[in-house]
Amino acid sequence: MEQLNYYSFPLIDKISMQNIFYNNISNIICNKFNIPENEIFEKNRTRKYINARCCMFFILRVKHKLKLLDIQNMTGYNYSTIIHSVQNYKTFIKYDKYFRDKVESIIINCEKKL
Repeated sequence: MEQLNYYSFPLIDKISMQNIFYNNISNIICNKFNIPENEIFEKNRTRKYINARCCMFFILRVKHKLKLLDIQNMTGYNYSTIIHSVQNYKTFIKYDKYFRDKVESIIINCEKKL
């Protein structure tokens, strides 16, 4: 029987690791905001979709320190939209208690899962 060692497993590259983060985070966010995963990045301007995308961009950009280009490639949104959303996050957190509580629980769940 062949013994498993370090070289038995393929190396996980940076892109694969980012996709793992993205999939886990999007799953958590969609569950919290009651949005189907395939609809989070559709062109929809209702508040729950805006808040979900804002939360997603903030976590990927600030918490996981991903580059704008990486987030842009994963989500399909322009870098200026991502920057604008991260800036709006600060306003939403400041004035919307419901959003703040929801985001705090999402961040805690993300830290537990990842």
